[in-house]
Amino acid sequence: MKITKQQLRRIIKEEKARILTEQQLDPQIAAEALESLRSGGALERIQKVATEAVKQLDAVSDEYDVGLMDAGLNELAMDLRAVGELLDKIRQEAYEQR
Repeated sequence: MKITKQQLRRIIKEEKARILTEQQLDPQIAAEALESLRSGGALERIQKVATEAVKQLDAVSDEYDVGLMDAGLNELAMDLRAVGELLDKIRQEAYEQR
């Protein structure tokens, strides 16, 4: 039985969600860890790096999108866009947690 990439991604996403819901965080430890990330500048750094990465990835995607699709590499073109969207979510979450 073959599994497509999309099916594999869905399975991984479902398993990740299941594992995360099973984990029980100690609220005190979570609060301390978040404060440590804030005070150490980690969230600001993550936001900065993700912002730059999104800009660079968007530029590359804009430059090569049509060529990739013309070469039959539609999935690669779509994956580049998806990575950009994920990085943007990371950037936004880091900003909100600061």
